Parts: sequence; C-alpha cells; structure tokens
Amino acid sequence: MRKLLWILPFLLCFMASSGAVARSFSGPRLAFPGAEGFGATAKGGRGGDVYHVTNLGDSGAGSLREGIETAVGARTIVFEVGGVVDLQSPLWVSAERLTVAGQTAPGGIGLRGYPMVVAGARDLVLRYLRLRPGDLNAQAARGRPGQGNADLPGDAADALSIFDSRRVIVDHISASWGMDETLSVTSSRAVTVQHSIISESLNDSFHPEGLHGYGSLLRGVGGRGFTFFGNLYAHHALRSPAVGGEQTPQPGEERRGLDIEFVNNVVYDWGVISSHTVEDLARMRVNYQANVHIAGPTTLCKICVFTVVDPSPADRLSVHHAGNWLDAQPNGVFDPEPASDPSFFGVMEIVEEPFRFGHRSLAALPALRAYDRVLREAGASLPRDDVDRRVIRQVIEQSGVIIDSQEQVGGWPAVPPPRPPPMDLDRDGMADAWECRMGLDPEEPEDRNRFDLSRRYTNLEIYLHYLVSPDRGGLELRRAEQHRPGRRGGGRANCRAGSR
Repeated sequence: MRKLLWILPFLLCFMASSGAVARSFSGPRLAFPGAEGFGATAKGGRGGDVYHVTNLGDSGAGSLREGIETAVGARTIVFEVGGVVDLQSPLWVSAERLTVAGQTAPGGIGLRGYPMVVAGARDLVLRYLRLRPGDLNAQAARGRPGQGNADLPGDAADALSIFDSRRVIVDHISASWGMDETLSVTSSRAVTVQHSIISESLNDSFHPEGLHGYGSLLRGVGGRGFTFFGNLYAHHALRSPAVGGEQTPQPGEERRGLDIEFVNNVVYDWGVISSHTVEDLARMRVNYQANVHIAGPTTLCKICVFTVVDPSPADRLSVHHAGNWLDAQPNGVFDPEPASDPSFFGVMEIVEEPFRFGHRSLAALPALRAYDRVLREAGASLPRDDVDRRVIRQVIEQSGVIIDSQEQVGGWPAVPPPRPPPMDLDRDGMADAWECRMGLDPEEPEDRNRFDLSRRYTNLEIYLHYLVSPDRGGLELRRAEQHRPGRRGGGRANCRAGSR
C-alpha cells in the first residue's frame, strides 16, 4: 500500500490528459513526451551513462565541454550547477546519442561569448539552454577593431548552428545575439526546433557583409526535413526564417530540396520581410499553418508574411497555408486579422491540403491559442531570465527595436545566487527524494536505464520529464506494485527511514 501511495500523485498527474496519453503511445518512441515533427524520434542519451556538470568552467573536469567531448556511446548530461558558462571558444557538438538536459540546472544554464555548433551529430536532444554569444569576442570587421579575444568571425557567429546532422530536437532554447543568424539549420535531416525563443540578432555588428541581423537560415539536403513549432521570432531584419534547398550541390547533380513545417509560431517586429525563400530554392514543400505575425516599430513591409525572393524557372515551391493571422498595425494593441489575402504570400504554388511528411501530425493549436502558449511557455522557461521576460513584454506591448549590440538592452542579466542541487547519492541523474517517492532505489545507479515506471521511457527519462511537467498529462505509468526492488536494497530502507 505504501508503494501505491508514493506513486499515486504522480500517476494521477500524468494521466490527467487522456488525449496526451493516446498520442504518447501511438507510433514510434519519442525523444521525450511532447516531442514533435521530423526530429521527434531522436534517441538522445537513452540507455547510456550520466555525466554531471559540476562547475561553470569553459573546460576541464566537471565542465559541460568535457561532458560533450568525452561522450562514448549514449550519454545524458545533467547539471549540479546553474548560471552562465563564459566560453573561450565555440562549443562543438559532434556526438551520437546525446541528451543535454538543461532543465536539471538549478536556476537554469546559459552560454556566453561563443556559439554552440552542432556538426555531424546524430540523435541529439538539447533542452532548456540559454545561448547568447553576443559580440564580446568579435573579430575586427569593416574597419571596426575586434573585441575581447577578437577571434570570432561575424559570419560564423550564430547562437546555435546545426550542420550536417541527423535526428536532432531542440526544445525550450533561448537563442539571442548572434552576429550572423541567431539559429540556423543547414545540410541536415530530421530536425525539430520547438517551444524556443529566437530573438535580437545583432544587425549593424561585426558581420563582414554589413547589416546582418538575421533570424534563421534553413537549408535542407533532401529526405526528412525540418519542423519549427511553437517558437517566437522577435526583432530580426530578415530570415524569420529564410528557407531553401541544398546550399552547395555536388557538381553535376540537381540541387536537393527541403520539406518544412512552420506551425504555431509567433513572428514579431521583422525588419524588411518576415519569412521568405532564398535564391537557388530547388524543390520545396511547406506547411505554413496557424502562425501569428505582428508588425513592430522597425517593420518596413507590414504585410510581407511569406515572400519568394528571386524565383527561377527551376524552383518548385509548393505551400499549404491556413489559419495564419496578421496584426499589421503596431499601435500597442493586439488586433490581428486572418492572413488570407494571397498577396501576403507572394508568388508560389498554393495547395489546399497540408502535406503529409510521414510522421504523426503535430499537436497544433488554432493560431490565437498558440500565441498565448508561446508567450506563456516558450524559451528556457525554468525559469525565464530577464532577457526573455523583456522580449515577451515587448511582443505584448509592441515595443522594442532591432538592435546592433546586446549592450543596447543591458547585456547579460545578473546571475541569481547559486542554488544547491537535489541530493543524488548514486549519481544516476535522478534526485533521491524523487526516487523514494516513486519506489525506486536511491543507491542503485543502474535503475536509471530500467523501464520500471513506463513501457516507453526509462526511469531517468521519466524524471527529466517530471522536472518540466510535474502536473500535466503525457505518460501512462505502471503501478508501483510492478516495480522491481533495488538490487542493493539499502536505498529503499533509507527511504523508509525518512532519508529523502
């Protein structure tokens, strides 16, 4: 009976939404409950070891960089510290089967000074990270002297860049202050970016080509494409996002195209045009559904929702657009109208039915409900920092402008006082108190990879989901009586003695 009491509150929470339960158990196993789109089945670190980040150093034992670079096989990275890592060089991620669980960081975790570059990764899960490189280490450009280390080229300074990778999901990321784009995905397949904030690219900064405050460049290589779902784009001059086919095709080969879903996003204060294509487009199929566009103080073309740039006879762009809304009057009052005028979408083939891309349909909302959800939940929201709170406030008030340096908006906010991490005696990534509550053994590290609580997710994955969704549906848990006892047994005794 005691076992049942331990698990009953959690069980009831996760069974609260029958619709969510049904979706969780249909189709292939997801990266985590709520994963959507092309990248939803990324395996991440499931079944592997656990690495604990114990300090905010750029490198060395206990650092995030070491955890990423030393991964051999599947790995989940958890955090015992929160705050900001001052990077001294770009943070490269080329691992296979890696989860970076930023939701475990007490007070949240951020990177400053250099970008995160995902190159050649497979089955990657990135969650709850703040990525804000800024111009601290910008290389000299256009007669402007460099800053800091002066070794970061402005045309290689996204906050997050994903290149030549497969099966990647980015969830609840806050990306700001890139000098090229702020978040880009190129030469990759099966990538999802969801519930994230992509804001304030630096416009007149250190890019060698000049003004370059761009949001996202998305270029595919055929095959499974990209899903952008439930994100906020705010304060970018162009590319919110820009989409296109293969950037550099092989000699003599046809340029490969891209399938893309752009659904339930909010785009605010684009400069020239909002979403658009690039030159050399190739074959494109786009579902552009239930998004909200809001013109801002620096918006020039207030009706440019999705624009075709320099179409060529070889381009074959097909778009399904439905349920999008536009507020073209930046007067401080949110008063959108349906974006149904064909002129909003430029020259392209419009199709009546959405494309079916071979994965389960997105859990999409009507656009105005999605707007509320984005403002409430998007970004690294455990907790939100002052940057994200300010950007959200600007969307609501229709204020703010495209910026040239992070210093215009106060730079990086003060880091809150450190908070202690929860006790984890066996260092399996799960808090002892939670293990006790769930009937697991806080002195048995191997139980992290067992399926005691769920048929689909390991115990560690259940814990990571609990941190972000303690009172929502999304999982069907086994009854406590089905748990296997811990092999060592002492931890369960400690739980009964009140050591939680």
